[in-house]
Amino acid sequence: MKLLLCFVMALGLAFAAEQTLEEAEKAWATSITKRDFALMDKVLSPDLVYTHATGVVDSKQSYMADQKKGDRRYEAVTHMNMKAKQYGNAGVVTARMRMQGKNSSGPFDDTVLLTHVWIKQDGMWRLVAHQTTKIP
Repeated sequence: MKLLLCFVMALGLAFAAEQTLEEAEKAWATSITKRDFALMDKVLSPDLVYTHATGVVDSKQSYMADQKKGDRRYEAVTHMNMKAKQYGNAGVVTARMRMQGKNSSGPFDDTVLLTHVWIKQDGMWRLVAHQTTKIP
């Protein structure tokens, strides 16, 4: 009975950790759609490598500067089939994602495959790597 209880508790803790990653993922999406730069600054790691589906690679500084400039605006970010897995102080989130907004070329409505790598820094999850691949 004790072993079963320990297993259930461990399973619960693992599930809670995954929920925390999902909450961090939602905070990232909120920060870019609401243009909440204070939240964005908290969510993004100083070591961020942000690889767009276009092949453009940004650091935290260049990504935030681009967002503040306003040439690319995300109006909606919708995660589908999100999976989150914690590995100690690291976590990986994968999803199919729809991103809608406007950039210098006009409106966009892209479906992408997403991989996010999160690390726990100063007691909170921070995005350290972003990679998207555009799919038809």
